[in-house]
Formats: sequence, C-alpha cells, structure tokens
Amino acid sequence: MNRIVVTIGILLVCFVLPIHAQSGRQPGSQQPINTATPQPVSTTTPQRQNEREGVIVVDSDLVVLDARVLNIQTGRFVGGLKKEDFEVYEDGKKQEITHFSEDTPPLSVVFLIEMNGPATQGVFAKISTNIEQIFQHLRPDDQAAVMLVGADTRTAPGTVYFDIWLLHAFTRDKKLLANKETASALLGMREMPPILTRLPTKHQAIYEAELLLEKVPPSTNRRVIVTLTDDIPWFTRKRVSGNPFSGSGNKTIGKKDLSRRLFTAGTMLCALVTPDPVWTPRIKPLLDEGESHPITKAISFVKGYNYYENAEMGFYAEPTGGEIILATEEKAAAQLAELIDHLYVRYSFGYVSSNRKRDGKFRKLSLKVSSAVESREGGVTIATKAGYYPPPKNSKAKP
Repeated sequence: MNRIVVTIGILLVCFVLPIHAQSGRQPGSQQPINTATPQPVSTTTPQRQNEREGVIVVDSDLVVLDARVLNIQTGRFVGGLKKEDFEVYEDGKKQEITHFSEDTPPLSVVFLIEMNGPATQGVFAKISTNIEQIFQHLRPDDQAAVMLVGADTRTAPGTVYFDIWLLHAFTRDKKLLANKETASALLGMREMPPILTRLPTKHQAIYEAELLLEKVPPSTNRRVIVTLTDDIPWFTRKRVSGNPFSGSGNKTIGKKDLSRRLFTAGTMLCALVTPDPVWTPRIKPLLDEGESHPITKAISFVKGYNYYENAEMGFYAEPTGGEIILATEEKAAAQLAELIDHLYVRYSFGYVSSNRKRDGKFRKLSLKVSSAVESREGGVTIATKAGYYPPPKNSKAKP
C-alpha cells in the first residue's frame, strides 16, 4: 500500500510520488532502505489538505495482489477471465476490485542457489549446460541477480557455518547472467570471496535476498525470489553445535519475522526443489520434534527464541503465492524455464480496503472465481498471497 502525495503547482502540473513504508532493521544485517509493494498507479479522493498553500496530501489504501488460476484437473492456466469473474475477500468481507489486468509488470528477481547437498549435483549440472537458454525466458525489462549460499568449509569439525556470495548484482543483461562464472558456480566452483561469512544458518540467505530486492529500483517491479535447493529442513535461529543457552539466535531472523517481511514487501518466493531421498525424510521429523519439545519451549522462554525453529521452502512459497516444482535431472533445465514462464501467467488485482484502520495487524485475503467459471472448468485452484500487513497509524506521508 502506498501513501501518495499530490503536489499541485501554480501551473496545475501534478506530480505523483509513491511513498514507501520503511522496513524495520533486523539484528545482524545492514539497514534496509524504504520498500513498497509493487502496484499500479492509482488515484484517490483527497483526505486532508496541508496548511501550506498548494499542497494536498492524499491517502491511498490500495491493496495489490496477483494470482495464478489453474484448472484443477489439467493443471493448466485458465486465461481470458474478466474482472467480473473474480471476488476478493479481506478477513471475510467482500471488497470492490478497482484495478484488474492479465498483464504483469516487469520482474526484479533474485536467483538464490543453495550449494550444499549431493542431491542437487545432477540437476545443477543439467541447468549449467543450458543456462543461457533458461535466462532468455526472462523478458527484456526484467532485472535479475544471482546469489549463492553454501557451507563454510573453513570451520572446525563439528561446527557448521554458511557463506553467501553475490555472483551477479541486478542486471538486465541476460548474457552476463548466463556467463561461465554462473555455469561454474552451478558445478560447485566459485573463486570470488563471499559477501557474508560464518552465518549460523543458511536460512539467513532468504533474508539477504529480500534485502537485496529492497535496494533496487523501480519499486513498481514485481519482486520474486527463485531458490534452487534440495530443501533439507534447516534451523532458522541456531547453529548445529554449541551450548543451547548461548547459540546465535539473536543474530538471525526467525521464520515468522521473515514471513512478515515478505508479506510487507510483496515479495513472492518460488523454488525448484531437488529432494534428498536420504536426509529429507530423516531430518524433518527430528527438527519438528525438537522445536515442539517441552524442554525446548522452556529454553525458548529464557532465550526469547526457539533454538530448534526450522522451516522449508513451502513455509514461504504457498503463503506468498509462489510455486514449488520438484526437479528431476532429465528435465531440470526445462523445469526452471517453466518456473520463470509461470511468473508472467498471472492476473493482477487492486482494491481499496474497506477496513480503514491502520493497526498493522495481519489481514487474511481470499480470492474466488464465479460459479460459472468453476462449472465450466470443472474446478479451479488459485495461487495467491495469503494476506498482508497494513501500515501502522503512525506512518506519515512525505511531500
């Protein structure tokens, strides 16, 4: 949501400047710059006039979301729908759709590659040999960056830390994104120094990707994180070894806080997942048991965070309207290209919330299609974000 300031000059020339809600700083990371949920330009009725002559401050409570509508039987995108075919609900109350489009704005996307498990080696090798063709699926106005996260091999036995590399900063040059350095990184070879070292958890890389998105203009771009991973569950707040009463949880961001950041910024997370057949089914039950154990809860009360908190990509993908594709070595290149293509096959919506409170509390969203569409298609499934956080009442507009 944006607060828009319309400055009326003497010559009646209007300038519309989007005002971004400033994100809070998280421990252990640099201060992020102002960010905003991507949204179309809108006009609203003036709510109050500044005492200074010629300056009008306009409030806008425009809520923006996009969605993929799929036939539940075939899995194919249902195109050609109109605004009248949809209904949007916020906390159970129907809203009036004021903006609708089947076109999507340009993307700002971070490709986050997790260089950890042996399960991804064959998949990454296949992608590396087709990387140039894959990145050609991005559109000319899109901008992309490539980040890597991997275990720090310099640590002592019995400890696990992670490093983050920024392989390519944001660029529209698709050939640069697909250069030999990218192909080599997918094969596990990286010579450049990391930008962050000795992180206690690889989960932190998602947060760093979100911070990177916040720093790149324009704010009207749709923001996406596409991660390539084996998705073995991992701690979000701690390292593997160490005293549970010390740990490093205060230097990391918890999954609920990160989820809130993604909702607030309007960032969608998608994943190309290569499941590890050995470790994934073993680790997840152990971590879940540790996270909910009474002893863990007692320690969490003392420390202020859950030492065994963990998360998979599904924790972020589904609530933000993203998609997860399970990769196979034979089809990996085509599957990543398909994941990129799906970012453009979406409907965009905007509405002004009937709830005018600025309480900063989460609001649940629900998107439905008409019964006629449901009947014609034999049932549909809709992928969209689960909700949003409105700006707090103390947020102020700026000229």
